[in-house]
Amino acid sequence: MILFLLATVYPPVQGFALSVFYRAIGAPVDAAARFGCLWWAIAATVQAVVDGASGQWGTSLCAAANAGIGAWLWWRRRKRRDRAPHAYGAKSKARIAALVRKARQAARPRPVLRPAPGGAR
Repeated sequence: MILFLLATVYPPVQGFALSVFYRAIGAPVDAAARFGCLWWAIAATVQAVVDGASGQWGTSLCAAANAGIGAWLWWRRRKRRDRAPHAYGAKSKARIAALVRKARQAARPRPVLRPAPGGAR
């Protein structure tokens, strides 16, 4: 019973404690939360492997489920690079493409008025 409770409670508590510590040393809140979730998944995975190797299949299964929850939370909190373009519709994408086209056309070098080679007469 104690091992089952340990397999259930220990990884999330450890992840939360480490995220609080990570936040206390000056990390941003979102980075601390990602770190805590990642540590939750790692601690639960290690516990599942150790329990499985020692033949305690019930606690190993519980720890593996806990590792899945921690990994899923970490995956949800990870940084995504191109969030905004996926949110646009076809009409917005067309407007942005037209704006980029006009900006590139305006940035092209144009012929400049130059004085005549012999000078003005």
